[in-house]
Amino acid sequence: MRYIHDRPFTPEEVEDYRKIVFTNIVGGMRTIIDLMDELSMAVEQQNRRFINLIDSEPAINTGESFPPKYLNALKGLWGDSGVQACYMKQHQFALQENLP
Repeated sequence: MRYIHDRPFTPEEVEDYRKIVFTNIVGGMRTIIDLMDELSMAVEQQNRRFINLIDSEPAINTGESFPPKYLNALKGLWGDSGVQACYMKQHQFALQENLP
């Protein structure tokens, strides 16, 4: 609506949303991993090392980049066959439909 009325976001608003995006991505992956535990599903062996990283999400400060180590972790976990199998059951759970 803001763009329709020619009112772009302020730099402060963009920064706030940027931090929310990171939190939502990591939180969504954490939710999938928790659901996998409930469903007795497992993350592939080579991706298990990323679970602790997902569980210890840092706060992103204003102007601070997303931590680069999260890129490989999130890519590895998203490509995991167990994570994908769990995500395919999204209609049974409250998973974010825009997680991919």
